[in-house]
Amino acid sequence: YYLPLPNPFVATDLSMLPAPEDQVKNDADKPLATKVEEGLCLWHCLSTRYCTPKAELYIRLSSNAIFGSGTLDYARNALLLDLFAKLVKESLNKMIYMASMADLECHFNVSDIALIVRVSGYSHKACMLAENIIDFITSCGESSFSESTVQMQLNDLQTSY
Repeated sequence: YYLPLPNPFVATDLSMLPAPEDQVKNDADKPLATKVEEGLCLWHCLSTRYCTPKAELYIRLSSNAIFGSGTLDYARNALLLDLFAKLVKESLNKMIYMASMADLECHFNVSDIALIVRVSGYSHKACMLAENIIDFITSCGESSFSESTVQMQLNDLQTSY
């Protein structure tokens, strides 16, 4: 018999987090900037509408390098960003599947200038999933993706463009 390893994304703490004082005093439906640094802005918005321990994390990764020096650079960089998003999603497929079995969702979207990662589900493990994704993105390089995977995703992009 074969027993799979425990799913690290299964939430074990389903308690509700207490509302931060400044969120209680202000309108709870308006997000507050909780951390602002160069290259980082962290927002928080508490919702007690359904009284469930769930979280929605939106991570927007962008770079001034995407703009380039002209229209062709911009178009090329936008295409490369789209390819990168597909490669990351494909590389993290097993982890994303395990997370989905624990009622966590992960979506990758590309806007014209940014890669947007959305993680939603039980708050206890949503941050862990987001951290794993960000760790992968920040540590990957040219050798992170096999040539066959890159070619498969390029072919997929050619049919969609």
